[in-house]
Amino acid sequence: MKDELASAVGRIWWPRLKPAGFKRAGKRDFILAVNGVVQVFDFQVSAWGSRDFCVNVTAHTICGNEVRVLQPGFRLKRSNQTDLWLPSKTSEEAASSAETAWAAALEQAFPWLESSKTLEGFLGILQKENWGSKHHQHFQIGIVEALLGRDGDALNDLEAAIKFYLEDGREWCAAYVSKAEALSSAVKDHRATELLNQWYDANKHIHRIT
Repeated sequence: MKDELASAVGRIWWPRLKPAGFKRAGKRDFILAVNGVVQVFDFQVSAWGSRDFCVNVTAHTICGNEVRVLQPGFRLKRSNQTDLWLPSKTSEEAASSAETAWAAALEQAFPWLESSKTLEGFLGILQKENWGSKHHQHFQIGIVEALLGRDGDALNDLEAAIKFYLEDGREWCAAYVSKAEALSSAVKDHRATELLNQWYDANKHIHRIT
């Protein structure tokens, strides 16, 4: 079956996003890397065969994430604040839905993405979030503070992240404790930029950065 959604977003979204510096990443996703942050439009198609789709909008540091994530971020919404799921089974449906999604993106996504283009703005976004995973949130905040050279704040948030990872205690937490401790040591030794650049280089291909 032809991917009508991929065709529609290629015709409708891509010519509008390309002048802003976005790149295509796969058939239906678009990314923009700026100041160490990758901004993503992710078109998620229903797994139930209907070909309905929604659009996830996210931004996250490249150095701080060894997998693609959707936090911080959101789905485009309808006016009643429910998720905007749209049909795309036929060419006509896909084109109409792509335009509807674009209108929602202009209102909801682009102002939010604009605020995440600087590390200061992105830090403000992270600090306003309310994640259930407090360890991850403090870790991500600490990374951005380290990128900004705010050493004292970075050390405080990395310490909080380590505390929450240790309290969580699940097996995978140990790796994050090691990373947070490594960054804390690098901040104290004034080599955080060097370490974060290494993490960036290790992660960039995962985020489809060339």
